[in-house]
Amino acid sequence: MPAITIIQHRAGTAAQWASVNPVLSAGELGLETDTRKFKFGVGGSTQWNSIPYASAGGSGGGGFFVAETSPVGANIGDIWYCSADTGDLAGKSFIRYDGYWVELNPGTLGPAGAQGIQGIQGEQGIQGIQGIQGIPGVVAATTPITYNSGTQTVGIDQTGITITESQVTNLVTDLAGKAATVHTHSISDVTGLQVALDDNTALQVIGAY
Repeated sequence: MPAITIIQHRAGTAAQWASVNPVLSAGELGLETDTRKFKFGVGGSTQWNSIPYASAGGSGGGGFFVAETSPVGANIGDIWYCSADTGDLAGKSFIRYDGYWVELNPGTLGPAGAQGIQGIQGEQGIQGIQGIQGIPGVVAATTPITYNSGTQTVGIDQTGITITESQVTNLVTDLAGKAATVHTHSISDVTGLQVALDDNTALQVIGAY
């Protein structure tokens, strides 16, 4: 059975690499265990902090980083998204330019999407119970009422009803200018009556005025 060879690369957290800042041999790989990023040594006396990440694509830049703090050794053109939950930089994206991280302006908001289809209407609820009907009020009497305690009956006395002139349509107008049924006249009120009496002529007055 062939022997199994295990190749183990140098590894440490980003803080440990930055603190020690070692020199990697040309082609030697160094891995950050907490960020999952790595670098390759370039040879000579170039230390860790001066070496760009392999994900940055070399000295030309173009790498993309997701971290809570700004990446160490980033190149011009690298993009960093701050994944921190708090702070002024949280949730923002930056691009590396001339030794600084420049915030990327958010793009223009696109048009609103089409409205979704309306959902199915729910079933109608159960109708509530009808309230109790009120007790009818007592009808007011329009004529005098009598009660016979012996027969325990109630009667209406029609003779007790009184009607005023205003309750009869046009009664006052129709009676205006009318004389009473029985009345008297003086002799001068009857044409020719005095002459007839002077001539002793009998005169019978018929009818009532």
